[in-house]
Amino acid sequence: MNKISLNNTSKFISSGMEKTNRTAIQYATNKWDFIGGISLKKYGDLVGGENIGKQTPTGYNEINYDLKTRIKISTQSELIYSSQNTIQKNVPIYHKIALENFKTNQIDYQIRYLNYLKYKYISHKRWISEIIINASTQRTIEQRSNQKNNSSIFRNEADTVKNIGLTAEIVSKPNKKWTMNTGFDYYKDEIFSEAIETSSDINTQVIKRGLYPNGSIYKNSSLFNIHNLNFNKLNIVAGLRYNFLHIQMNELTLGNIAIKPSALVSNFGINYQLNQHGFLFGSITTGYRAPNIDDLGSLGIVDFRYEIPSYDLRPEKSLNTEIGYKYRSNKIDFSIAAFKMKLKDIIARVLVDGKVINGYNVYNKKNIESSYINGAEVNYTYLLSKYLTWYTNATYTYGQNVTKNEPMRRIPPLFGQNKISFVKKNKTLAIAHQFAGKQDRLAQGDKDDNRIGKLGTPGWNIFNVDAEWEFKNLSVNTSLINISNVQYKTHGSGVYGMGRAINLTIQWNIR
Repeated sequence: MNKISLNNTSKFISSGMEKTNRTAIQYATNKWDFIGGISLKKYGDLVGGENIGKQTPTGYNEINYDLKTRIKISTQSELIYSSQNTIQKNVPIYHKIALENFKTNQIDYQIRYLNYLKYKYISHKRWISEIIINASTQRTIEQRSNQKNNSSIFRNEADTVKNIGLTAEIVSKPNKKWTMNTGFDYYKDEIFSEAIETSSDINTQVIKRGLYPNGSIYKNSSLFNIHNLNFNKLNIVAGLRYNFLHIQMNELTLGNIAIKPSALVSNFGINYQLNQHGFLFGSITTGYRAPNIDDLGSLGIVDFRYEIPSYDLRPEKSLNTEIGYKYRSNKIDFSIAAFKMKLKDIIARVLVDGKVINGYNVYNKKNIESSYINGAEVNYTYLLSKYLTWYTNATYTYGQNVTKNEPMRRIPPLFGQNKISFVKKNKTLAIAHQFAGKQDRLAQGDKDDNRIGKLGTPGWNIFNVDAEWEFKNLSVNTSLINISNVQYKTHGSGVYGMGRAINLTIQWNIR
């Protein structure tokens, strides 16, 4: 039986802050199906709350197009092909222009292409129950330009990353209580980076070293084995992953550089049913992050500093523990969890004393810090009546840099939301309260960051109202955003959040 459907979604936010449209078509038969779509997005300059007004320039344009097709080869196997593409043009770096005396600072265009082919075979045999193979290619292209006020130098930068990937996995089910996943993955990045500086005074162009070493290669491979054991009330997940990398860079001054870090990481988690409604869960996980090309080889202005390469970095390592409790009944869904993450050999930026380039302090990176992050999260949903539901969630994080005896950088404050919603047949009405506490517990790097500053980020509360009507082939959604027009900013952001605005979204379907 053949089925075809057409879908269109249009969204508008007042003051021209957003005009987007997505059209998608879907076609299905007994042996294959297809879905494809295109999105056109125009984001205007963001209007902040209270006395912030229009933040110029913050607007940009974006195009997305995608397709996905699934072919049923046999009763046991299928093939999936997917392509996802994103193009952004003239994306301004607002805080550079507003806070750092730039006449121009923007991403001229950013393009990302992803294509993958996935094969899945199901045999229902004990040791080879499923086979999954995934091959992918990606390409990311980014071109940037910047020029400071009262400067004759106009700089263009271009970075291209080509990626190929292959993953293969076997799912085994030795018995009803035991499932095992075994496999490997391989990814290879090739990085091409260049820069050109044009002087309007003497009408010359000079080719410069790009942000990264041109021609760098980053290979990442791993082998993994994961077990899921189910003993009625007790569920256990345990696994090992061995990760190894090969990083190659070529610098004019230092020649060829090759780094081959590796690590064995593990995870162990349990979920235990205490009674009909209550569950206890916990996990212990080790982690590993090898230095990437950005860590090792970046050269130039990054955020509020000038970075120079560091080629002797070691991997960062972490140990994460978590414990929590869940309660579920007909009316209540509640969970609470606490976690602690210990970090060592952290790659940190270190100020090079007495060195300044283009008016920026110079930093390089070193493995010099140990830190920890403690946190807790709570979620609560309560069915007040047949039509009314209350929802609350909150997250708190505390980070400490043990080496420097100061807070970790960019730790968010307490944040969350409260929401009450009314749902009846084809109508939905929701009132939401979003909040964040004040964050003035700052590292020195936060104080030096012009997006945060010495006083930190003030706390805020905003209220939104959302209403939706659904019909046979049409749904209409309208929202009142930041009703009280509060001036607010997410901690670490260089742009203020949206002020009072109205959203309208219209979606229709033809089947």
